[in-house]
Amino acid sequence: MNIIYFKSDIGNFGDDLNPWLWEQLFGDFSSYKKDLDFIGIGSILDTRINSDNAKLVFGSGVRDFDFDINEISNLEISFVRGPISSRLTNNSNYITDAAYALRLLPEKSYTKKYKTSIIPYFRHAYQFNWKLFEKFTGIHVIMPTQPVEKVIEEINQSENILAAAMHGAILADIYRVPWMRVKFSKHGHESALTSELKWNDWLGSVEIKDPSIHSFDFNFNQELSKPKQWFALVMMRLKFKNNRFILSSDKVVKTIDKKMKEAVDQFKMKYKNV
Repeated sequence: MNIIYFKSDIGNFGDDLNPWLWEQLFGDFSSYKKDLDFIGIGSILDTRINSDNAKLVFGSGVRDFDFDINEISNLEISFVRGPISSRLTNNSNYITDAAYALRLLPEKSYTKKYKTSIIPYFRHAYQFNWKLFEKFTGIHVIMPTQPVEKVIEEINQSENILAAAMHGAILADIYRVPWMRVKFSKHGHESALTSELKWNDWLGSVEIKDPSIHSFDFNFNQELSKPKQWFALVMMRLKFKNNRFILSSDKVVKTIDKKMKEAVDQFKMKYKNV
């Protein structure tokens, strides 16, 4: 079995969840069919999945409204990430982002250490002075380039999460840590349209409506010229929005838990070599 996911040269915990999580849930990959491409966490339903192997989509999402499922051969869909991906894949089944399978792992206990933490988008990890940000604001910075275990630990040690990284918000939601989306004016790498598609695909799957009131817009470029004023503005606006951290409902998450377990069990029955 081949785990298909985006591999960043600097590391990105959202994508790096793939080998880390699936090995724990599925065991040794060599015990599954060798000619199977497993397409899990990430917005990777695009031209990257172009091998001749059989392909199984397990919670991935589209990243472009122009995606044409008919251009991909030997494709089977267990489920996609959300309602937008569903519509663009001939109304296929959706549950939510496959990272929610983390909830099937044994629970661990954590002690809260941080009032508020921020998880930057991984492309901004080295484009911004996050140590200075932490010093001036008192907001703990969870670097998205750290190992998966470290990111999970620091999310669980936080009382609230500001998430520029979508999987920062997803993992906060998984571990029941209230979160708020952070939007930077300078996004980089992918377009604003792609970013909004991904976020709204996931948000629709967990039944969060009107998420704009739970977002926090930053002018990323201001930091370069007036850092102290920018940090002061951050704190002032955060104080104003302090009551806007959010979680999906426990009812929705319990339904996701049930569906995710069924999907995992079905996968093992169908693809594991006996």
